[in-house]
Amino acid sequence: KNFIITPIDSDKHDISANSEKGKIIIHVNNNKELDLRKIVNILGYIYTPGTPCPDNLPHDVKEKWNAMNTIYKTKEGKIVIDAMNVEDICYKISSDKCPSGPSSGEYVSNGSNVGGTMYINWTSMDVGILAHEIFHGYQDLNNQGQASIHNEVQARLFATGVQRQAYATGMSQLVPQGNLLPNVFTYNVEKVLLGSYSMTNLQYLEDNFKSHFGGYNNLKVRIEGQTDLYGTLKNN
Repeated sequence: KNFIITPIDSDKHDISANSEKGKIIIHVNNNKELDLRKIVNILGYIYTPGTPCPDNLPHDVKEKWNAMNTIYKTKEGKIVIDAMNVEDICYKISSDKCPSGPSSGEYVSNGSNVGGTMYINWTSMDVGILAHEIFHGYQDLNNQGQASIHNEVQARLFATGVQRQAYATGMSQLVPQGNLLPNVFTYNVEKVLLGSYSMTNLQYLEDNFKSHFGGYNNLKVRIEGQTDLYGTLKNN
């Protein structure tokens, strides 16, 4: 049962991590297979949810380990991380650059329900960014990983909820940036975060998301089969 946290520039070793019967295997350039549990201090660090970070790890790994623990201490965060921390699935938390271009975070799937990599590029710790990409991994785990406005809204709701539970503040990922009724948008965000909402509130956020946040014009609002995973967490 593993999340793997890798330090900066780990990908220069041409690593791909796969899980076989609960054992993490590293494939290196010469195609030799190594058991990651025996070389974890070289290529990656196995994160065990809720455990203190070892003192001898690189700084960027410590940041992500401690951020994972912050997320894990929240109600919804614990449910999500425990669900993802299962046999035969490997999630890598990488400090390397996002593959699609400059960004603070990106989730890249290995294929639906088989794990993936969360690329987290921050200059200072931001629990919200990691929580956002973690939730995209959770959507992928539930065979709902295709990019859509629905999935983006859900990831931002999860990240904002985690920040509020961890720090008693924060709505940074859902602050309206456009001019279309920002007070109404915020009202619907609050309804969903408090858990006292109907699908009408969630639908409003999805329908009006593009008006407040740029860069998502090519995404469909929702793809068939995508459900209210965040709402299920809130009601768990």
